[in-house]
Amino acid sequence: MKWALLLAIPILVVALSLSGPHVSHLTLGHFLLHIATAVLVVLPVYLAVNAYARTGSRRFLLLTAAFVALAAREITLSYFMISGAMATVGDIPVDHLLGLVALVLLTAAFLVKEQ
Repeated sequence: MKWALLLAIPILVVALSLSGPHVSHLTLGHFLLHIATAVLVVLPVYLAVNAYARTGSRRFLLLTAAFVALAAREITLSYFMISGAMATVGDIPVDHLLGLVALVLLTAAFLVKEQ
């Protein structure tokens, strides 16, 4: 099961990237950057979910939420890049907002005091 999770997101990113209408506009470096980010974000999500399930700690709950926000940011950014669409909250792009949410959650995880 964990290998399926570790492989699902990169495969999805590659499949969407190769099938998108803007694939000809991507440089190889840009394409590889998105693949690497998708691959690298899966492992911390998996580890944080397992740590939270094992301990039930607020710190690991916040870390899990932060890594999920980072994964959502990468998926959103990849979708926007491939489709040419853009979603905003006010005048802030959603991927920027998700990055801010992830940063706030990571900071909170470091500052939380366990009982």
